[in-house]
Amino acid sequence: MKSDAAIIHLPEFSKHIGNKGNNKFFALLGSKFPSASIKYISVLGMLTHLNNTVGLDKVSTLYSSTSGNTGTAAAYICKKTGMKFIALVDQKLEADKAAKITAYGGKIIRVNGGVHERIALARKLSEDDPYGVDLDQYNNPGALLGHYQITGPIIWGAMDGKVDAIVVAIGTGGTFGGIAAYLTQRNSRLITVPVDAKGSAVIDGTPHCRLLTGIGCAFIPKNVYRAYQFIRSEPIVVKEKDAFLTARWFRKTKCLEIGGSGGAVISATLDLADQITNKRILMVFHDGADDYHLTVYSDTWMVKHGFINTKKEAAHV
Repeated sequence: MKSDAAIIHLPEFSKHIGNKGNNKFFALLGSKFPSASIKYISVLGMLTHLNNTVGLDKVSTLYSSTSGNTGTAAAYICKKTGMKFIALVDQKLEADKAAKITAYGGKIIRVNGGVHERIALARKLSEDDPYGVDLDQYNNPGALLGHYQITGPIIWGAMDGKVDAIVVAIGTGGTFGGIAAYLTQRNSRLITVPVDAKGSAVIDGTPHCRLLTGIGCAFIPKNVYRAYQFIRSEPIVVKEKDAFLTARWFRKTKCLEIGGSGGAVISATLDLADQITNKRILMVFHDGADDYHLTVYSDTWMVKHGFINTKKEAAHV
């Protein structure tokens, strides 16, 4: 993957927000990675770690608790390497996300309960399978290492080392932690802003049911504790309604089509831009809009869940 394809300058975004603080805005597009998500790098790193620690030469099946992108990336890589992949997902996982996993040959098991039940089942199935292993995205340090070794250098190289701030959604910790670790080693003044969802335990601290996926977690994973040390600014928590409406606004202004977590990143970036001036700010978008046509970009879904009042109102957001 070419770095110049993954990172773009967003001058139109600056115009739409009134050129706040004379800052310049850039975006890393996770949709440009294989499997159309930045989680491809996370999974590569985690598999490398597993190979170095437990060995994968005799492993035929990979198990993982996932809410979407990690599962898609794992299914994609497993298809390339000849492994089977089994994704443990919530009952509420959207049909389009499930379809992408199965399109790459993955098997879906819908689990009653929440993330803890998914994790427990992934662990049990892998332990009961003599040729199976649990990816364990919550604790596997390879998630950070992958972004440290691959994504960080892509950013640094594509921007010629001229990056003053990064804004990244934080969930299980690997993407934010790995990117921030690499870049802060090269720029000690770098502003690193983790973005969490309201209703997540990671930063907000008060977990509850929510519809915004790809950001936050119902508990604090070990990888998040590893990532905390690379925070160089006040974290920003975004309400899911704000994330969804911002993502729709971003598409309407013809900037880009992004996922729900990307809407949270933009919302946080707007807050950050009010506080700093003359900076080059990089927003990291984990994925594109492909998995969100039935949710964030569906007027019916937005009305059903109370994020907009009527379909007539939807024409303006």
